[in-house]
Amino acid sequence: MPEHMICVAAIAGAFGVHGDVRLKSFTADPSALEAYAPLVTQDNAQSFTVHLTGRTKNALTGRLSGVTSKEQADALKGVKLFVPRDRLPACPMMSFITPIWKACRSLTVAVKIGAML
Repeated sequence: MPEHMICVAAIAGAFGVHGDVRLKSFTADPSALEAYAPLVTQDNAQSFTVHLTGRTKNALTGRLSGVTSKEQADALKGVKLFVPRDRLPACPMMSFITPIWKACRSLTVAVKIGAML
């Protein structure tokens, strides 16, 4: 999977008999999964739009495009769903962390060069 692809959810299994699925969201706002569509599988073989229909104790419930039966939903159990990083909102911490990381990296390079002299 390319670095620019971010895992935003995993399919936890079927929910009901009409092809609905249980989704474990890895996003700050779980209900935002719909806005990030289409979601793709790790091998990029399948692509889904998501329509969230509710919540269970530990997951969201929803419908994935093209999944119309319990058997299809069961077959997707454990599949991770990805989106390109640029489709996600900007991370406010990155504006703080990036300069620190660059400074640490520069310091490491300077120490290595100093050791070589």
